[in-house]
Amino acid sequence: MCIRPILTDGLVGYLSGLSTGSEWMDECLCVNATVHGTVRGFSNGVKFEGPGAGAGWPVARSGQNQPYHFVHKRFTLLVMAAIHDEPKKRTPIPLIRVVMDDEDKTVLFGVFYTHDGRWMTLIHGGGRQVLSAGWDPGKSCQVVLRHDTGHWDLYINARVAYFGTYKGSLLQTNSISHVQFHGDSGEVAESSHLSLFNARLYNRRLNSKDMRWLMVGEAGPKYDDGSSYSASASEEGKKGGGFKPEISSKKPNEGSSFIYKTASLKLLFLRGRWGFATFCWF
Repeated sequence: MCIRPILTDGLVGYLSGLSTGSEWMDECLCVNATVHGTVRGFSNGVKFEGPGAGAGWPVARSGQNQPYHFVHKRFTLLVMAAIHDEPKKRTPIPLIRVVMDDEDKTVLFGVFYTHDGRWMTLIHGGGRQVLSAGWDPGKSCQVVLRHDTGHWDLYINARVAYFGTYKGSLLQTNSISHVQFHGDSGEVAESSHLSLFNARLYNRRLNSKDMRWLMVGEAGPKYDDGSSYSASASEEGKKGGGFKPEISSKKPNEGSSFIYKTASLKLLFLRGRWGFATFCWF
């Protein structure tokens, strides 16, 4: 049965399960994320458990020698997230942070979740903003962060939640170093359980139609014990259940094509088969 379309046009990074005890495997260009703290891997993602648990994806730490150096100008980061419990303290907990290569490791842009079920953004020099978009414990959601020469957009379940512009000079004097998922190894933060899965990096801006299409039949985290959470765009998403977003059954554009996962994404990348791929299992 084939239920999950994967947009491969511009896809250059895909984090799947743990390749070792310390790395979150990148199936495209093998630029693996380094994990730290208590992290449990499963087939399509990782679960962070406890204070300081997280992962750093060195998307551009090596400058032009790094395959993902384009993130300095433009990228789309898409990840599915399931927050398993509500934070007990009022301090926002980081989900995604884009970190610069300066001495202070400045966070250029960050996405956080709060104790009262809200999303929050942080842009360097622009302060924090608590968003109207919310999250529910145990329910998976699609989080999409887009960057285009200083312009930032955040989409939650294919709906725009934030847009803003960075007006500082860091992008002129420094470069983006890495993407930090959840906690940093040097942080002593509140214990929180969070699963991230099907993380994808694109070298272009995805549009809302792409995002909605990718949500069709999105598989939840596949834990070793067989339990899973289905993707949720609304109150309909519950453990073991599913959802049906209101989108057209047509392909997003005529130029897209579907191929099936008889090989890994790494092989598809090497062969240059870009378009749409549908994951199948039998």
